[in-house]
Amino acid sequence: MNTTDEYWDIDGSSLNVPGWNLSTLGGRFTVPPLRGEDTTCPYVPGDQHGDYVPGSRVLTFNMWLAGADRSSGALNVDQRRAWNDNWKYLTRLFWTPKREFVVTRRLWLTDPDAETDAGVIQTTTARGFYSAGLDAQMTGRTRATFTVDVKLADPFFYGPVVETTIDVADPEVITNPGDFDAGHRNISVVLHGPLTNPTLTNSTPDPDVWVKYLGSLDTGKTLTLNIEAFTAIASAPPDIAIPEYSLNRGGYISHGGAHNWMGLVRGTNTLTLTADSGAGHAVVRFQPPYL
Repeated sequence: MNTTDEYWDIDGSSLNVPGWNLSTLGGRFTVPPLRGEDTTCPYVPGDQHGDYVPGSRVLTFNMWLAGADRSSGALNVDQRRAWNDNWKYLTRLFWTPKREFVVTRRLWLTDPDAETDAGVIQTTTARGFYSAGLDAQMTGRTRATFTVDVKLADPFFYGPVVETTIDVADPEVITNPGDFDAGHRNISVVLHGPLTNPTLTNSTPDPDVWVKYLGSLDTGKTLTLNIEAFTAIASAPPDIAIPEYSLNRGGYISHGGAHNWMGLVRGTNTLTLTADSGAGHAVVRFQPPYL
């Protein structure tokens, strides 16, 4: 049972239940620090502004824990044993040395698609791991407060997948509602034949960001561009077992305008698919990154 509609969870286990809860908001709404540096140039006043990118960040969860049934909050239990069980549960939840866990956040925000001043719960997820804390400060035998620091190596929370289909020579506007560019994580482009030498261009950034496949896709064939991994995987011919590595067409990809093959700036983006021939289409999928 969650005590609020704005609740957080770790790997699906809520942090806002009657047996334990978040006591303050401080530390969980920080912005990531910026990585980069300015360059000092001879005979030029000041410094040349460098290219900065968001770095990792740490979220601090300030919590309390009680010797009560964690689902109902009932105290008609063995409170000492309930406190011990709850503490054991939370330490196993946060302390996962060999892997990252999923942090899910829910915030009550204005619904951007509503015609009236309506609200909506925005659910976003990040990946984190234990950094420090989990030192219980006892305020009684069956009650304690504690903090736990969770490091997000990737500093962003990601929203649900947004999918857009782009036909040849028919520009589409894709809106990235996130707080940062989408292009370094959780974005893909799938080219669907028939297409010959297709190029997908985002004309909103300056300069344009574009990616091109130097080859042909027959009707029913696809080429999946994993933007983060820099892989271009072609669909296999029917009834023929071909190892995935032999289907990688990464050597036939050219691009320009950015380090990544494709990206979406914050806000609206105009994307166009062109080709030497063919009437296929492209499908762009991404998850908006939020602070």
